[in-house]
Amino acid sequence: MECATLSYGIENAEMIKSHRVFLDLENPRVPVPFQDEDEAIAWLCDNEDVLTLARDIHDIGPNPLELVAVMKRGSNAFVALEGNRRVCAIHLLNDPARAPSQYRDRFKALSESWTPVKELFCVPFENRASVQVWLDRLHGGKDEGRGRSSWGSDVKTRRTKTSSSRSNQLPLALLDYGEENGLISKEHRKSKLAIIQRFSTNPIFRATLGISQTPEGFATDLPKADFDKLLGRLLSDVIEKGFTAHKFNSDKVVEYTNTDLGRVPVSGGKVEPHKISGGEIKSKGPSGPSKPASPTKLRFSQSLQDQLFELGNYKLRKLHYSLTKLSAKDHTPLLYVGLWSLVECLSSLHGRNARTDFTSYLNGQRLEGLGLGDKQHTRSLRRAIQNISELGNGTKHDGEAAGFSHEQLINDFQVVQKLLKKLVQDCIDASEE
Repeated sequence: MECATLSYGIENAEMIKSHRVFLDLENPRVPVPFQDEDEAIAWLCDNEDVLTLARDIHDIGPNPLELVAVMKRGSNAFVALEGNRRVCAIHLLNDPARAPSQYRDRFKALSESWTPVKELFCVPFENRASVQVWLDRLHGGKDEGRGRSSWGSDVKTRRTKTSSSRSNQLPLALLDYGEENGLISKEHRKSKLAIIQRFSTNPIFRATLGISQTPEGFATDLPKADFDKLLGRLLSDVIEKGFTAHKFNSDKVVEYTNTDLGRVPVSGGKVEPHKISGGEIKSKGPSGPSKPASPTKLRFSQSLQDQLFELGNYKLRKLHYSLTKLSAKDHTPLLYVGLWSLVECLSSLHGRNARTDFTSYLNGQRLEGLGLGDKQHTRSLRRAIQNISELGNGTKHDGEAAGFSHEQLINDFQVVQKLLKKLVQDCIDASEE
């Protein structure tokens, strides 16, 4: 390889009129040279997200940390050997008429509030060979330390607090905690952020580990010993069993949480929420109460799903799956109708005749006879059944009225869990007689 002879220093850089800098028709990004600059512009717009880059340059300006490498062509023109995407974006912001037809209106809209960039900060090179070694350093990967070291997900999450990185905050906190408490080594945690994120975004997993979000960060209401056992089991399985994000959809996360983590021996106790911060669980201190995170989904029950599978009723299994899959916050009316249907069908299988609604069928006497608690508990159960009947049926039939409180829906569903399981078990027993 021919090494660059250009000396290091600001004297080797210069501001060049932007209209004198042309795109490289032999851009290494493409296998065949472009015929002309219009073809190069069209390809970059279609394949290299030039419009997105143009919006970013429009909003905050060209990146002052990046120079354009150019090679002289003729007496008064230059070819961009490095920075073709930036040069293309600036050309189209300066002159949106040059944009391909399908992008032109969007570039025109951007150009209306754009102050044209008339000069580009460039470093001229004599020829392609003289710039090649530096292109390799920029685009050739880490190369044992010679090239740029890209930020991994952990670093990006610590460095930025933007909405795009918020989903990484909890998995990063869990990995930090695991490393500092001896649950995972620094070496083993590499490339594990994606799979831990897959778990941490699941409400059932978060509930199992007692995790909630506070203004100060994330907290758990499990005793430290229990939290360590559960998180330690997950981190151990991720390493030893080779869990990867692309192999774990939400259903597998729920299955693992309810079965594998469900078998971990823990005390089952609760404590005052403690902050997960910097790898250790710290007391929240005297800063005052924090608003608890509102649940957003109906809690999936693996035991109920197992019973429905044993019953062999696909409709009920599908209803239960859909109820716990969709966001209760976003789909409250729909889920009230779904829950009404689940109770309606299940009570019918249990013995309710078509002339009796399920609120009458599931009266206090029957609930007590099913062994679902004392009169006080059955009164609470009856109120939940009444809510499901009125709000589910009302949502179905009324032109305007509907159930809109997702927190009430989630609570009603939780209250009737034991009843649903008892009804399913009775149906199973009856089918075996």
